Amino acid sequence: MESSDLKRKIITKINALEEYKLEELYGYLLNSSNSNSDLSDWTNLSEEQRKGIYKAILELESGEGIPNDTVFNSIRSRYV
Repeated sequence: MESSDLKRKIITKINALEEYKLEELYGYLLNSSNSNSDLSDWTNLSEEQRKGIYKAILELESGEGIPNDTVFNSIRSRYV
């Protein structure tokens, strides 16, 4: 596959992403371009911790999470 074909396919995929996935991709690209590939934190987690993180990601992707603003407003109302 030629570089131009690959770029076109990548752009098509990017244009179809939902906003949160686009932000994830941007973060990944920044880390990748900054050569931030240190996985020591991840590899130092136990299997149970990794499974918990994967479970949380799946819950968020299925809409089961609590919006950030809701959490912060709740905390502010208790402590401010």
